[in-house]
Amino acid sequence: MERRKVLNVLLIVLIAAWLIAEALAYVFIVTKTDSRFPFSVTYLSIVADLAVTLGILIVAILKKAGGVIPGARLLECIFLFLAYVCTAIADYFLTITADRYEIAVGVFIGAQLFHFLRISAARGAVSREAGVRHPLLGIFLSITARAVLTVLLILVLHLTGLWSLLNLLAVIYFVELLLNTVDAAFTAEHGFRFAVMAIGFLLFICCDVTVGLRALAEDGTLSMTPDRFALNTYLTWVFYLPSQVLIILSVLARKKAPAAQT
Repeated sequence: MERRKVLNVLLIVLIAAWLIAEALAYVFIVTKTDSRFPFSVTYLSIVADLAVTLGILIVAILKKAGGVIPGARLLECIFLFLAYVCTAIADYFLTITADRYEIAVGVFIGAQLFHFLRISAARGAVSREAGVRHPLLGIFLSITARAVLTVLLILVLHLTGLWSLLNLLAVIYFVELLLNTVDAAFTAEHGFRFAVMAIGFLLFICCDVTVGLRALAEDGTLSMTPDRFALNTYLTWVFYLPSQVLIILSVLARKKAPAAQT
């Protein structure tokens, strides 16, 4: 019991430090004071996310060794950490090299696949706990929907003459992100943490919409005034930072208490 209390205290300290770092990054960006720093404040958020997910994973491993948490929750923490490893790598190519968009989007797809594996591990566990007859049916339907929607959008790219490697990767990424949001939303009845996850992914979609609009403006496809372009960039981070906070916090939220037996 003492070991569990120590691990919980360490986890609380870690989460508190991470939330402070995220809050500072958010304030600097929202108040547009981030330009005063010799480095991009967004790096602070990226490093903080990677550090906190690693810390959560280490604590989960120690708790699993002590029999405190089930294997499914440890799997969630592993997949969450791997998702943020991919996110950090993708952000490197997107923000530092700034000229390898195909690689960045490809690695972002990897991040979404790890998020999908995390959701699937959680859905399988809660379905078995709830006595669902076919616990893997929802996962199968999700995979099928992803495949069908991806094929349809690829067909649209071909018919509209927008076919390119970057657009293909963007379509796959969008489908994965969208269906991860849907999966989390449909699992929300099993616990508050899935609702938190769904809201996080929804904000992530809003963030990526602003990124897409900015990309269209940069290549001349979409006309955008300098003021609107600046606002669009501003909104990207307004949506991004809270989305990552909610997605990460959702792995810590307690599951819904079982209904009382009568």
